[in-house]
Amino acid sequence: MKQKSSSASPWRPSQRLLFSGLVAVIIVVLAISFALSSVDTYRRQMNLAEEEMLVKARLLATAHEQWLYEMENLLAAIAAGLKNRRQMDGDCQELFHDYLQLSLGIDTMLLVAPNGDLLCASSPVSGKINFSDRSYYQRAMRSKKFSVGHFITGRVSRQQVLPMALPVLDERGEVMYLLVAGRTLEWIKNVLTRQYLSAGHDMTVVDRDGTVLAHGPSETLEPERPYPSSALRNAIRRSDSGVLDVRQQTQEYLVGYTRLGTLVSDVFVLVSQPTKRLLQPTERIIHTNILQFLLTLLFVVAALWLGIGRWILRPLKRLAVTMTDVR
Repeated sequence: MKQKSSSASPWRPSQRLLFSGLVAVIIVVLAISFALSSVDTYRRQMNLAEEEMLVKARLLATAHEQWLYEMENLLAAIAAGLKNRRQMDGDCQELFHDYLQLSLGIDTMLLVAPNGDLLCASSPVSGKINFSDRSYYQRAMRSKKFSVGHFITGRVSRQQVLPMALPVLDERGEVMYLLVAGRTLEWIKNVLTRQYLSAGHDMTVVDRDGTVLAHGPSETLEPERPYPSSALRNAIRRSDSGVLDVRQQTQEYLVGYTRLGTLVSDVFVLVSQPTKRLLQPTERIIHTNILQFLLTLLFVVAALWLGIGRWILRPLKRLAVTMTDVR
């Protein structure tokens, strides 16, 4: 009876303790390996996400800058086709109509006198309008070069526009008039987001003070209100580009920001995406790692249990019994 009982349970207390300790060491090693792998996966995913946000913001800014240079060339071509100032007095609707059809996002074209008075416009206007207080007018008159203003509500279009002005000079280099074009903020929001942003991303245009000028395609932010994150508002005052984790309403967002080109110094474009959405691939990898960890642990424990009992402990016990019989 004793022999049968001992063969049914080949484990001694010391052996059970050794087995438990060995299993515990293996579990700790596997857990540390799993934790380090998960942390490394998270860091790599966040680095890739930060790089993506900044690249997309810079891509939008570059696309907008390229468009501004194209607009400068367009206004220069219009100016070159004008014979004299007298031809431009009165109704400009027919003159500017074809150019408005060619240029997406251009809502209004104007001809402005050197004193700032409106000479004619691409759409009907009533009353006298003067633009001498506008920053783009003052900059263009002073530099006698193509100038881009701030996002403003147009006095002719009554929409949020980005105004641009090109001085048309006479033979003596004096300003004869300004050609002015206004690009709608709605175009920036809709067209650029469709062309350059994938699903789940939002674009926000803010000024240097952090006031929201445009936001889309979602409707989570209201125009003409401060951006919700004070940390981001402070960041854009300190640097021209960067990436930041911000809390907006009840969600965490990863935001990449950059100044909107060299011609619009006081405006920034932001590209954002919920952090939870960004980390979905990481969560899938971590879940896979957890499953692998559990399967590996189960395999190791089973291998130890069967291997130690069958291939080590039982042969050693039989050897000990044989040695005892020999004696």
